[in-house]
Amino acid sequence: MKKILLTTLMALFALHAQAAEDHYTYPGITAQKDGKWIGSDHMLNLSNSILVELEISKPDDLKIDIPVDQLKSEIEKQFKDAGIDPAGRSESGKPPLPFFQVLVIIYNIPEGYAFSVDGRLFEEVHLTRAKLSEGVFMQAITWNSDSIQVASTQKIQDQLQESIADVTKSFIERYKFFKELKNK
Repeated sequence: MKKILLTTLMALFALHAQAAEDHYTYPGITAQKDGKWIGSDHMLNLSNSILVELEISKPDDLKIDIPVDQLKSEIEKQFKDAGIDPAGRSESGKPPLPFFQVLVIIYNIPEGYAFSVDGRLFEEVHLTRAKLSEGVFMQAITWNSDSIQVASTQKIQDQLQESIADVTKSFIERYKFFKELKNK
């Protein structure tokens, strides 16, 4: 079983690797191959119960009405359609991990807005350097995808909705890839 997993992971490195000269610069797993550090995201054995969070960050003086509940419902629908429970679950005394957060940051610019949409998967991680007390947990971003956009005042709602849907779709595609990989 270990050999199959190792072979699978090396295949993932080959398929989805992005090499840097001396380090891999994205969340996920990393290993050295042909003298370079390569890496990939890693979602094997990820729960199908993943809490969804949507956070909008904007300057206090920015007057824009963002339909947060509607946007979050659309993310949750994408999750449900993919067989992922967006309510998440947590064991007693443990934080609700994993969770998928969409962080939107919006700023005014002349004649419109600049905004970023960042989709991030948070999971519990264990660091060898940190000895945590019982009831204390380390969480980290283990997957990330983002976009930066500029939109006119007339198109901000549609472009924001589309960008959130695209980042969520990207996550779901990777989730499904790993789920299908495990089932092979």
